[in-house]
Amino acid sequence: MRDIVAFHPTARGSAIVSVSGRTDVVERRPEVFGDGVVFSARPVKPKQRICLELRRCRQQSAPVAEEVPGSARLGFTRHDPASLANNLPPFAVPDLTDRDGFWARAIGDVPVGGRVTVWLEDDGVAHWSVDGLDLGVLVDGLPVGVPLWLLVDLYGPVTSTRIIPPGTDHCIWLKTAQTKYCESVQKRVNMQIISVGMLSSFSEGIEKNESMQ
Repeated sequence: MRDIVAFHPTARGSAIVSVSGRTDVVERRPEVFGDGVVFSARPVKPKQRICLELRRCRQQSAPVAEEVPGSARLGFTRHDPASLANNLPPFAVPDLTDRDGFWARAIGDVPVGGRVTVWLEDDGVAHWSVDGLDLGVLVDGLPVGVPLWLLVDLYGPVTSTRIIPPGTDHCIWLKTAQTKYCESVQKRVNMQIISVGMLSSFSEGIEKNESMQ
């Protein structure tokens, strides 16, 4: 039985709203800058891969998020999120990371629509990938043998995120992306073959005309 990851129902920033009672999707009110921190409902197991799709709210009329550069912040905490429900600062970095027991970082300019996968290794190092590309270490120095919860800060243009269940949409997306890439390469190869064939036929035609003259 696979582990289903969900967002914590109460430990979240004041700008976070639920989406039709779903536990795999959270949104930050786009007119608010900050207060978009959320956590996983349960500790993350070592080597358990969690895929997050970075999104924009379905109804985004406010320009605040559009004007802020960057992307989400990701990391982990050893504190039970239930104990943090009434004590969350506006931002994960540096507000939470300045406290003991929090590890997080900005993930650069990963765009809306990107899929970020994070996982813990047994040596206290968290790794990450974007759209299937392994980017190495996300954060290190994590305690070993203690529960660790995922931490996500919906920052800047990223005002929503969805957890992609393992073995479903993410794998299908990767397969589709790889297939489209292969088809694109094959199409270019075919076009080159056709071009070479046409050039060869054209050259042969010229040679025949010259020999007949």
